[in-house]
Amino acid sequence: MKGPTIKLGDEGAHCEDSFNALLHAVVLESDARLKLATPVDTGRLRNAWTIGQNSAPKHGDGVKTKNMPKGRSTTKPVVIADSATQAVRTESQRYEGYTRGNEKVGNNYIIANNMEYAEPVAFGTNLPRSWGGTYRSKQNAVPGYPELIAKGMEKWAQAEWSRMANSGKY
Repeated sequence: MKGPTIKLGDEGAHCEDSFNALLHAVVLESDARLKLATPVDTGRLRNAWTIGQNSAPKHGDGVKTKNMPKGRSTTKPVVIADSATQAVRTESQRYEGYTRGNEKVGNNYIIANNMEYAEPVAFGTNLPRSWGGTYRSKQNAVPGYPELIAKGMEKWAQAEWSRMANSGKY
C-alpha cells in the first residue's frame, strides 16, 4: 500500500503526528475497556472513571459533565467507534485537564476512579469489613482487571500501529 508523501525535513513532524494518533486510540480504547469491564450495580463506579492528563484526576464524587447520565444507571454504556481509529469510546466519558483528540507524545494519561469502593472491586485489596475478608463483585469481575486490561493494551497498541501503518495514511 502506498503511504503519504512526506517532504524532506518533515519526517520528524510526520512521525510525531503518527504517534499522537496512536496515543489517541490507546487512551480511548483503554478508557472504554475499563468501563466495559467494571461491574454494575448502580452504575456509579463505571461512570466514575476519569481521564487526566499529566496528573491523576482529582474529581469529586458529585462532579458530572454535561454528557454524563443523571441518577441511577444500570445499563451498559453506549460504545461509539472513533472515526479516526479503530478504537472505541463510551458515551459517558469524563475528562480532567484532558481534551480528547489533543493527545501528545510526552504527556502522561491517567485513568482513575475516585469511588470509595473502586479499589476493593477493581483490585480485591483494601476490602471493607462488611465483606468479611472475601472479594465480592457483580458480573464475576476478576480482581486486578485494570492491570489485565493494561497488559492487553500492549498487544492491542502493537496491532493498531500495524493497522495504521498499513492504512496508507501514516
